[in-house]
This record gives sequence, structure tokens and C-alpha cells, in this order.
Amino acid sequence: MKKNYLDFKTVNGNQYVYDANTGCVIACDEIMTECISLLETNSFHEVKQKLSKKHRNTEKVNRAISFIETFSDEFNGFYKTEKMIKDEQKYMTKFDQDEVEICLFRLGMFGQIVLNMTENCK
Repeated sequence: MKKNYLDFKTVNGNQYVYDANTGCVIACDEIMTECISLLETNSFHEVKQKLSKKHRNTEKVNRAISFIETFSDEFNGFYKTEKMIKDEQKYMTKFDQDEVEICLFRLGMFGQIVLNMTENCK
């Protein structure tokens, strides 16, 4: 699978993943971030085995894998499918830096980010 997300930390140290497929920003702990990263090159079963050996809290590992599996199945989250990659290659036009700058900064064509608020937001 090919990565289609960005993981980042805030100045407060909170970890998040921005999923480019859905536009969602998802709060993540260390285990979930590791799961998402390992799934680029490993199966769900392999990731579960690796992280269960590394982390004592296997329930957290199971929850993280379950969430990622559901999110990627239901919403095509986190990774580009083979079809997405082929469509990108077929239909996407390459732009140079000047064209991108004109679209983003001069014409105000900004992308949209959807923030999912939870009970834990402060």
C-alpha cells in the first residue's frame, strides 16, 4: 500500500494523522501511529504480531488495528489503492511551482481540512 497520510505533533505534544483521502484529522497515540506506518509494508496479522511483542498492552494494539482496518475498508483511509494510483497517473496533470503558487496564494484556491471534534477536545 502507498502512504496517503501525514502524521504530525502539535506544540503541546499531541499526535495526529491527517488522512488525505478523507480530509480527516485523527488523534493518535504512539501505537496507532506505529500501526499505520507498519501497514504500508506489512499485513494486519504481521503488524499485530510485531506490536504485541513490543507493547504490553495488547488490547490497545487490537483496538488500533481494528480502527485502522475499519477506517481503511469503509472510507479508503490512509493508503492509496492500486486504482487510485493508476487514475492519478492517467488523469493528473503535473504543474510547475509557479502554477501551484498562483492557484494557492494568488487565487485563494485552498484545500479543505475537516476536523473531527471529540469529547476530549480542549
